[in-house]
Amino acid sequence: MLLKHIFLGFGISFIGSLPIGALNLTAIEVAVKHRFFQVILFGLGVILVEYLQAGIAIYFSEKLLSNPSIERVIEIAVIPIFLIIGFIYIFSSKTKENDKEQISKKTNSITDMAPFKKGIFLSIINPLAIPFWLAVCTSFNAAGQLIYEWNYIQAFLLGLILGTFLALILYGGLGEILEKRLQKYEHWFSPIIGITLITIAIIQIFRVFF
Repeated sequence: MLLKHIFLGFGISFIGSLPIGALNLTAIEVAVKHRFFQVILFGLGVILVEYLQAGIAIYFSEKLLSNPSIERVIEIAVIPIFLIIGFIYIFSSKTKENDKEQISKKTNSITDMAPFKKGIFLSIINPLAIPFWLAVCTSFNAAGQLIYEWNYIQAFLLGLILGTFLALILYGGLGEILEKRLQKYEHWFSPIIGITLITIAIIQIFRVFF
């Protein structure tokens, strides 16, 4: 049963992490701008937060689901955060190289974050993580596939973070393999990530208010 929970968490997380999104695009960006080891650090930052987010969703699923107002507040609060971060990514790509050096000395821009910190930050502001795992855990619990006991929960969480980590490593590997071709398009990565984040914010607005 423990092995089943590991594979269950791994399968859901890996498949859910494959569609292109801000985290995957950032993994490619890190691979192109830095070395592959930095992608590993980025992935560790991501799964550290995802472990906590999924743990919160699992252990407090009944309380959160019984009080929808809490979930709604979270969903509304992340909209301006995603918009601001998205525009920061877009405008950072238009900054001249000379200006970037001066700005980086004065400010701690998000795009200049160390990969590990960037992984943590982007995971924290992900508005879909806790609601997603709330839905998954609730449905699997109702189907009798997820056992709410310490050992089984930890096995599920282990599979979950391994699935996300592998997906990010695959995207990072793709970036390293195509590094020479991708480097000439490097200036497009930040705008793409920014547009992705803004798109998520717009989708979130429609989900919450319409």
